Amino acid sequence: MEYLVLNSYINLEKNKHNWKTILKKIPRPKIVCFLIMLISACCTVAFALQGEVLLEFISFAIEIIFAVIMTVIIQKECVINSNRDIKKQNDRYDEIKEWLKSIGFEEKNQIKQLCRRCEVEIESHKEKESKREKFLDKLFDFFLIPIFVAVISWIFNMEGSMSEQIEIVTKVGIIGIVLYVLLYVALDFFSPFIDKKYIKMYEMIKDIQGVLDRKFIIENEDIV
Repeated sequence: MEYLVLNSYINLEKNKHNWKTILKKIPRPKIVCFLIMLISACCTVAFALQGEVLLEFISFAIEIIFAVIMTVIIQKECVINSNRDIKKQNDRYDEIKEWLKSIGFEEKNQIKQLCRRCEVEIESHKEKESKREKFLDKLFDFFLIPIFVAVISWIFNMEGSMSEQIEIVTKVGIIGIVLYVLLYVALDFFSPFIDKKYIKMYEMIKDIQGVLDRKFIIENEDIV
């Protein structure tokens, strides 16, 4: 039943959260900051490979600076829009309540039971996701770290002065950090596509719980 309800919820939402709508909602400063971060990361790698140490550090610093700026913009935006978002969310709960009514969930206990069943599914998914993350961590420990150590060892065994070796190690380290940041951003970006069904279910539960909190009388047993 919970997946039938989820499909109905997705159908309700499909015209509100397409990629065009999402892009329109993203403030331009955030888009600019992200693009600058991406360009800076690419430049850092390119300059490191070319041996341009000064330019390499400058581009790396720019990437970090704009990452901080984007974080500040996001936090400030949340505070500024808080009152508007509360009103918007209340209207949203009215819409969700009408949707629940249209698919046969009018009684409070019916809605609460639906939430519980969905929560069980999400917890099961989280356990599977945790196992996947542990597997990736083990993969990193067993393969990537030894490879990195081997590269560093090979560099120090190369002919050349200590300063040259340290310079190469620094370049390798910076490239590793940049690639790690890009990988982290990429995983964060693609996670909505990988776990789309369960993310939608989680969003649905939050909306339904909001309806229970705002549109029904709260009894003692409802207080957590």
